Amino acid sequence: MNEHQLLGLRAELTIYEAARWITQGKGGHAAEGLIIEGINAGEIAASIIRWENGYINQMETTIKRSDLDEWLKARGRFPLDEQQQDTGALQSNERNSLLTIIAALCDHSNIRHGERGVAGKIANMTEKIGAPVSQDTVLRALSKIPDALESRSK
Repeated sequence: MNEHQLLGLRAELTIYEAARWITQGKGGHAAEGLIIEGINAGEIAASIIRWENGYINQMETTIKRSDLDEWLKARGRFPLDEQQQDTGALQSNERNSLLTIIAALCDHSNIRHGERGVAGKIANMTEKIGAPVSQDTVLRALSKIPDALESRSK
């Protein structure tokens, strides 16, 4: 079990841990800040511990997981464990369909998806549309296209 899964099992979390949990282990000051705003606004009940300067100590202040879940739901965000159950990973049929669509778009655009250097070109294209995907991620996806095409043509 990874840290994210372990945090999801806990009934009480520090602000720091809650931020790590809702960001799937990435954490960050922005998530902590939003949780602290929720506490200060009275939207999330907390056992508050403050620093000497009066600021909330995110490493010691704790909140109940159930209160965090309710706060997320009130904002149209569902607890991650529910999101994962609802969406889940792509099923192989759906993944193969999407990879087949990518192959067709590559073919239509005269891009040879198996050619050296193509992953970098596609990664640059994703940056241009404002939704960057790393070259490694593109390469992993492109490497799955032959198997997906084979499974669809059977």
